[in-house]
Amino acid sequence: MPTGSVVRDTVGLRPRTGRGASAWLLMVLEAQLAVGAYGGALMMTVIQPDDFLPPAWLARTPFDSWVLPGIGLLLANAVLPTVALVVEARGLPWAFLAHAAVGGVLVGWITLQLLVIGCVAPAFQIGYLSLGLVILGLALRGLRGTARSGTA
Repeated sequence: MPTGSVVRDTVGLRPRTGRGASAWLLMVLEAQLAVGAYGGALMMTVIQPDDFLPPAWLARTPFDSWVLPGIGLLLANAVLPTVALVVEARGLPWAFLAHAAVGGVLVGWITLQLLVIGCVAPAFQIGYLSLGLVILGLALRGLRGTARSGTA
C-alpha cells in the first residue's frame, strides 16, 4: 500500500500505513496544545479571567477585555491544531504543511505576546515557544522527507 493512502474500514478511518514517528509525535503535541488552548479560550471569554490573569497584563494591550485575545487564542492555537490533526488522521498529503502552520503560528503568538506584555510568565512562555519550535522543526523534517520520497 503506498505511503499516504487512507484505508477505510467499518469503524471509520485507519491511519495510513507508513506514518512515521514524527507524525505521531506531532499529533500528540498538537492535541495537547489544542486542549490547553480550548481551556484557555474558555477561561478568557466565559469564566472570570481576572481571577487568573492579572489586569495589569491586559493594560499593556490595545484591548479592554480578555474576549478578543481569547477568540484569537481559540482560532490560532485550538482550531488550527485541530484542523492539522484531522488532516493528518485522514492521511492527506499536505499534513506536514498544516503542522508547519501550527508551529509557526504558535511561535508567532508567543513572540507577539512577549513584545506586547513582556515576559510575565517565563516558564509558560518559554515552554510554549519551545513547543512551537519543536512542532515547526518536526513538520519541516516531515516536509523534507515527503519531498524526497515524492509523496507530498
